[in-house]
Amino acid sequence: MRNHPVPYEQLIAYAADELDGPEAAAVAAHLEACTRCMATVVRFRAVRAALRVGDSEMPPPATLTRAKALFIQRQQTPEANWLQRVIAALTFDSRSGLALSGARGVAGGYQLGFESSVADVDLELEPPEKPISGRWQLLGEVVAHENAPVTTVGLAPVGASTPIAQTDADEHGFFSLHAAPGRYNLLVTLPTVLLVLPDIEIG
Repeated sequence: MRNHPVPYEQLIAYAADELDGPEAAAVAAHLEACTRCMATVVRFRAVRAALRVGDSEMPPPATLTRAKALFIQRQQTPEANWLQRVIAALTFDSRSGLALSGARGVAGGYQLGFESSVADVDLELEPPEKPISGRWQLLGEVVAHENAPVTTVGLAPVGASTPIAQTDADEHGFFSLHAAPGRYNLLVTLPTVLLVLPDIEIG
């Protein structure tokens, strides 16, 4: 499912007739060439039709068992994670001795650069304008390969899975976050990939 253009949840929304316009047309076009996704849509529609027969009647136990088995099977397959995790590599740190003159930025700010097989990310970390606030600003740009859109960007403390700050990137991949000093993982969500920038030191 690497770089797969249609995530599983979008297939289910299409099968449930919840998409319209260009989004529905894009999924329909993909289904013409992808037998695996078409099979997913067909299975979901079959289960949905079986469960909706006679709103006042409970589906037969065999139907419920088969429906549950289909979704359990789906959850146990690797592609059920919807998002493949890719770890980015740090390729530039303006704090290092090799940084070019003037690359440090102003007043203690610094830049980081990361590369991966799915996207490259440039970050600029700026200290608080007012020391009392203690929150640094993290400005970034995600350049996704194959022009994949970036949906969200979040900061999770190292060792935690839940972001403490999250934002949407704009159509050009730019984003801005604020966080207290500490060590974080930056989580960049692409259509089928979760890009992780590990162990970023803020402050």
